[in-house]
Amino acid sequence: MCQPGCGLGRATGNGQAAVDIAPHFAVVQATDLSREQVAQGLAVTNVVYSAQPARKHSLRDNTFDLITVAQALHWFDYDKFWPEVARVAKRGALFCAWGYAWFECDADISDGLVMPFRELVAPFWARNNRILWNGYRDTDISFPFERLQAPALTIMRTGPCRS
Repeated sequence: MCQPGCGLGRATGNGQAAVDIAPHFAVVQATDLSREQVAQGLAVTNVVYSAQPARKHSLRDNTFDLITVAQALHWFDYDKFWPEVARVAKRGALFCAWGYAWFECDADISDGLVMPFRELVAPFWARNNRILWNGYRDTDISFPFERLQAPALTIMRTGPCRS
């Protein structure tokens, strides 16, 4: 059972996101469908790994202050997943999902390299990736909760590249 301050990482893989939220919670439950992924879980004392599907799991009702999904929400069965989120979340809990979209760069590089590459590989990407690239719109994911406006997140490289 979690103590106050519990986080839940769904589709955790090897726990990359779970270990990043671990310093902020007494316990983080990191779950993934793949036993192989959780077997590779990054060792952190307050992160507990288990292999369970996102749509139905053995975690207790009204337990978590934060539920996260990193780079996977676009693969879930929302009719089964959202009721589970509601069941395990404490009153006032936050649900946070994020993923990697296409990168942006200078216009000349984008026009000459990035956009032609994207057009070339676009037919080969799985359809569900578009859900992520469209920003997890409520209509695409059947989002049943109040949405909070999240700040824009950016990863930037400054300074010269070194080889």
